[in-house]
Amino acid sequence: MMNPLLRRKPSVVLVSAEAFPFAGTRASAAGMQALPESLARLGFDVCLVTPKYRRPAIEALPLTPVLRRFLVPVGKDKVPASAFRAETAISPLPPVDFSAVPDPPARRFRAYFIDNVKYFDRERIFGSEKAPYLDNDERFTFFCRAVVEFLRRARIRIDILHCHDWPSALIPLFLRTAYDGQRPFRKTASVLTVHDPAFQGDFPPESFALTGLAWDLFTPERLAAGGRFNFLAAGLLYADGLCAGDEAAAEAVRTGAAGAELAAVLARRGTWDGRGGGREKAAGSGTEARSKVRAEFAVPASGRDVAEVYRRALISRKGDSHVR
Repeated sequence: MMNPLLRRKPSVVLVSAEAFPFAGTRASAAGMQALPESLARLGFDVCLVTPKYRRPAIEALPLTPVLRRFLVPVGKDKVPASAFRAETAISPLPPVDFSAVPDPPARRFRAYFIDNVKYFDRERIFGSEKAPYLDNDERFTFFCRAVVEFLRRARIRIDILHCHDWPSALIPLFLRTAYDGQRPFRKTASVLTVHDPAFQGDFPPESFALTGLAWDLFTPERLAAGGRFNFLAAGLLYADGLCAGDEAAAEAVRTGAAGAELAAVLARRGTWDGRGGGREKAAGSGTEARSKVRAEFAVPASGRDVAEVYRRALISRKGDSHVR
């Protein structure tokens, strides 16, 4: 069934550091379990990009190299990366008998894996909760930049880049800064889903240097949340569309239970032009700003609700010919 919200079959790239069944046990991995299938049934062309961890579920896949070697800017360095594609269609759910399903999807979804042995060939994904890897800021700055570089070089058509939680939350920032106006991202809208706001990617200010971006972006009004570099706060500010994995996650961000800095960033979107890191506009009343924040930081209950988030994100981009 073609998505009725959009005029042509839209392309969605899901980006997550954790995705069932490949790797991960946190909320984002569970949240990714049903989403590709739901979007495919609505007529979206869906693919996933995730790290190539040392995990049996990934190592067992027949992988085909897409880009054997490309360089990713990380701070002042150029770090090598590789990208692989799963040769067979992958379903994150148990097999479904689509003969009994009206309008079954024409295809499932593809999975791409970003590889760098130094960053991803490890026993754990993030380290332990009490002792996270000390270079997680570098690892996931690399991952975010590598995803954008891979998509640019592979010339994959992208309408929506849907990022999940802090490890991919710098992608909206990069799209609006280092890659602003570049093909194939000129009309790409970014969406960020917050599954677990307890994990934010909160690092000291010097970690911002890993992005390679100008330091004039690192201000309290933009990227210096509480004087630190917070990946999730950057995504909340720069993404074209926002949603939460559940109401508890949404309320934790809205009310400040997950940190006053996140609530302040979310509220500040109500005084911006809806393009995340863009121009400020008249704030209007506090009630109007809070209503806008609540409306755009919704909790989708179905694939159609996610499609509505996509539609609104695309509308926030100028000149999108496939948006009604």
